[in-house]
Amino acid sequence: QVAQFGGVTIWCAASSSGEEPYTIAMVARETLPPGVPLTILASDISTRVLHSARLGIYRDQDIRRVPEAYVRRYFQRGVSPRTLQLVRVKPVLRELVSYSQINLSTPPFQVPPDLDAIFCRNVMIYFTPALRHRLAHNLLSHLRPDGMLFLGMAETLPAEFHALRTREPSVYRKP
Repeated sequence: QVAQFGGVTIWCAASSSGEEPYTIAMVARETLPPGVPLTILASDISTRVLHSARLGIYRDQDIRRVPEAYVRRYFQRGVSPRTLQLVRVKPVLRELVSYSQINLSTPPFQVPPDLDAIFCRNVMIYFTPALRHRLAHNLLSHLRPDGMLFLGMAETLPAEFHALRTREPSVYRKP
């Protein structure tokens, strides 16, 4: 079913320093059929964390829970004494993710419509109820029918979004 859409486009709306979009990229690359185009849009309000995310450099201890096969496939280890405890996301993964600055409290968002999935985890908890409501509407306007919305475990959608199908806690499908 994915192939008939011509590819998969995912938005990680609060990417911080890149761990989530790179994790999404790894899992998607490992589970999608070969040859299916994958695009991951990642955004954050902070230009500082976006710069760090684009570099894709992390401490070795930051990836200790990543399966070893993924580490070998998607990360380069530092080789000098100064970089020995660092890893960098390989270009094959970095090129799947594009980063941009977006303030989720001030739409419109410069992302395409008809996204396959949106990850907006652990952001709404910081917003007022009115802003959460507006953000939910804006996120859903970018999601294709049958697209998935992923929120943080402590987040829920306002009651008026009952038309969405709950797949599991904090995971919704747009009808």
